[in-house]
Amino acid sequence: MTEPSAPASRAFYLPRGDGTFEATQSTASPWDESLQHGGPPAGLLVRAVEQARPDPGMQLARITVDMLGGIPQGTVRVEAKVVRPGRRVEMTEARLWVDDRLSVTATAWRIRVDEGATSEHTDEPEVPALPDPAPQRFFAGVSPDWGYGCAIDWRFVTGGFNDLGPARVWSRLRIPSSTVRRPHPLNDCSWSAAPPTVCRASYPSQNGCSSPRRPRRPFNGHRPGTGCSSTHAPRSARMASA
Repeated sequence: MTEPSAPASRAFYLPRGDGTFEATQSTASPWDESLQHGGPPAGLLVRAVEQARPDPGMQLARITVDMLGGIPQGTVRVEAKVVRPGRRVEMTEARLWVDDRLSVTATAWRIRVDEGATSEHTDEPEVPALPDPAPQRFFAGVSPDWGYGCAIDWRFVTGGFNDLGPARVWSRLRIPSSTVRRPHPLNDCSWSAAPPTVCRASYPSQNGCSSPRRPRRPFNGHRPGTGCSSTHAPRSARMASA
């Protein structure tokens, strides 16, 4: 087992203008440093969805991210457009290119949040207590300088990187998404999952939480708060205060 170094960069991406960003070493995959981990590109797509039609009354309810192959390091460009507008429900499509190659697509649904909505009458999820800081340990054989791993504070409640099976882990970003702005808490859930987040196999980091997953699975957001509690059983994910 290894312990991580300090974050390799001051942000996951450096803005270059006109919707383009330069990926930093903090986006690096544990398996190939020439590729990006899926979390940061997914976070950029959520950011693009939020900016396609800014409206604080619209909450991200569901986003499906498709990674079309390995996501290389390089210059990243993102675009998003509303394809199904509506006063209460809308759908947005977003795309991410790396060096002009389409690498990731996303489809997102946003819903308007009204006082008295059904979500306000659901039971609060049980959120485990935040563990004390502990030595950060990765998979056996993974470099302690793994870019993305060093950019996240991981605190396992159960399980671990080297334990097969389900895991529950709080995680938070140690650096901002870019030098432009800090992500919104819901956006954060797509980067790590989140600051702070409790996740049981967090999207899209569960290959870093010991749990296998299919290549394509939606993330369902529920209840805005300071983080997200996401349980990735089929059709099961929700937001919780932390």
